[in-house]
Amino acid sequence: MLYISTDEVKRLVTIQDAIESLEASFAHWSDASSANLPRRRLPLPVAGLNVMAGALPGSDYFGHRAYYPRIGYNMMTLLSLKQKAPLALIDLNWASTTRTGAAGSSAAAASPS
Repeated sequence: MLYISTDEVKRLVTIQDAIESLEASFAHWSDASSANLPRRRLPLPVAGLNVMAGALPGSDYFGHRAYYPRIGYNMMTLLSLKQKAPLALIDLNWASTTRTGAAGSSAAAASPS
């Protein structure tokens, strides 16, 4: 399994990549083949462990994200149905804030002026 660090994510993903990926993802939400598990929170003594999951329609890829903000844990596991195995563990500490900014940009662009 491949480990992709925050530094590698920063080198590989631009804000434009994030915006385009989010817009493509949002377009699939109305598709019956899309799969999305909204955030679930597991209560822990200090804060909660947050977990989400989703699948890319028409592909064999799916993943889950788990993050625990109090300790800076924010990881995604990318898996393959065809290979029946995890493909990558991705550190999302930087990517998560980039995705949030990309979602705001996408929403602003879609809003009527």
